[in-house]
Amino acid sequence: MKRAQHSGPQAQPVSSAFDAAAGTLPIYRKTYEIIAHNIRQSIIPAGAVLLVAHLAEKFSISRAPVYQALKLLEAEGLVHKAAGHGYVVADEQRTRPRMIKLDLDATVLSIPRTLEDQEDGERLRAVPIWRAIYDEVEGEIVTRAVHGVFRVLEARLAGHYAVSRTVAKEVLAHLQMNGLVEQNASSQWYGVPMTEKAVTNRYDVRLLLEPYALRLAAPHLTPESLVPKLERVAAVCRSFPNTPARQSMQLEWDLHVDCLVPCGNDELIRLLERAQNYPIVNASQFTRAFHPEVLHDYPGEHRAVLEYLAAGQIEAAVDALESHLKSACEQTLVRLKIMAGQDIGRPLGYILPIN
Repeated sequence: MKRAQHSGPQAQPVSSAFDAAAGTLPIYRKTYEIIAHNIRQSIIPAGAVLLVAHLAEKFSISRAPVYQALKLLEAEGLVHKAAGHGYVVADEQRTRPRMIKLDLDATVLSIPRTLEDQEDGERLRAVPIWRAIYDEVEGEIVTRAVHGVFRVLEARLAGHYAVSRTVAKEVLAHLQMNGLVEQNASSQWYGVPMTEKAVTNRYDVRLLLEPYALRLAAPHLTPESLVPKLERVAAVCRSFPNTPARQSMQLEWDLHVDCLVPCGNDELIRLLERAQNYPIVNASQFTRAFHPEVLHDYPGEHRAVLEYLAAGQIEAAVDALESHLKSACEQTLVRLKIMAGQDIGRPLGYILPIN
């Protein structure tokens, strides 16, 4: 049954994200308002499981404001903390209904008029400004990270792209979240050197934690839940190596996030997020420097893990996952050497080399 409809003008439908820089409310408050509105309108139904990472991707914002928004929703009784991971939308009696999986990509959310008609007149947008320039900035940062330490000048970054300092801060915050830049005590930004040691350390952490998480999660992965993942990996295997970046990232998400979240250990998942972000970002950028002789058949390795899981062969799946991570580390190091031998490229005003 639908929740009671609120009086007033109907919200305008939106297909994806909102502009993190627009309007007068903090990002977390906008996130809260939008999710709460869609819960009350039953667009997000009772029992739907809300994951921080999925919501952050849907709105094209970082995870921190999503966490804050969900805490507000929990305090209001609109959601409850799930037993394993994420939050479950409460029913009208504020109780815990049967959990259902919500396809956020296929869900058309709406933005309440209260947000669209803010006093400053700025409207929520489909694509945030920081997102429009992020990929290019990330590419420049990664290209230079294999050559040593450098500074990233926030004000010059804003000037280079003719955006506000707020937008530049958003870009840098997302780069920091992915382990590509860091900020010192004086609030200066530095590129994190992409060294063999750094890559190896991250994969060592993943080799320790991911197989353990998979053993815990495997009993909760039904053959039915694995079918869409197997279909996606089969499609990529057929198109490989001409695979769009979005499909590659979906495979990474399927195996290294969705298959591990049911382990039920939130702290373990948080540790894995930190270890996974760096290699995944590298992989997406390294595709631009691929040589035929170093192509890595990661789709076939993913497929092997998923097929073992679907067959209930947990230890074989764990072994296949370990082999995949070792292979991924080796191939990443090969690509690292290739990039280190390439030219840095054109000088950029917002990147300052340090000798």
